[in-house]
Amino acid sequence: MTHRTAAVDSGEHRPFDTARAWLRPALFALVVAASVSAIALVQPVLALVLLTLVGLLVARLHGSGLEPWRPHPVDRFPNTVSDARLRRFAADLRWRWEHGMVVGGLGRYADDGEYVGPVLTAVSQHGDAIVAHATLTPGTQLHEVDARTDRLAAGLEAAEASVLGGEQGTVALLVRERQTGEGWT
Repeated sequence: MTHRTAAVDSGEHRPFDTARAWLRPALFALVVAASVSAIALVQPVLALVLLTLVGLLVARLHGSGLEPWRPHPVDRFPNTVSDARLRRFAADLRWRWEHGMVVGGLGRYADDGEYVGPVLTAVSQHGDAIVAHATLTPGTQLHEVDARTDRLAAGLEAAEASVLGGEQGTVALLVRERQTGEGWT
């Protein structure tokens, strides 16, 4: 599942992404239409029963985020983590990023409720930890991020966070996952 927020950059839009987003809804419509048409030729009443079942499925899935008739944008977020356990942690980090930056004192919510702060642009693996690559807000310096690493670790629900480096408005933040049973989440 993807998480769209101003705190996470979803990646670069490529040609045919819109077509890929509509592929699942088009296939769903094609399968339903073909099934109903084929059954209607042989048994029209059975076709009505099938349409009723599809209608019940549509009603059940409405609002769940699993609707097969709605396009889902293609997610191009760069994630080069290869370890399975760390890949899950990196995916969870996308959900925690906005909150972690606000708790850490690097981000805030504007009066209209929009997030203003560092934007997560990619994640990668560094040994047994995750490196979160982010762009800083204008005026934020690396030493400010380094001074808040304990608060950032708490906000990101990580064992520890430390600054690896950065240049010209970017930062590489090393985030270590908590071990099982360590702390709470």
